[in-house]
Amino acid sequence: MYPGATEEDCVPVLEKVSGLKFNKDFYAGYSPERINPGDKEHTVEKILKVTSGSTPE
Repeated sequence: MYPGATEEDCVPVLEKVSGLKFNKDFYAGYSPERINPGDKEHTVEKILKVTSGSTPE
């Protein structure tokens, strides 16, 4: 997925079908994929996982 896909593509659909408001009634979490398939040096066990959320909290 490209940067911004969650808030540009996913959140509007979730708001529409749920009737909830983003960052008021529900929040988003982000955890980008950090694996390069076939890379024998940088395996999943060696890669630092980065996560964040849609609000500072």
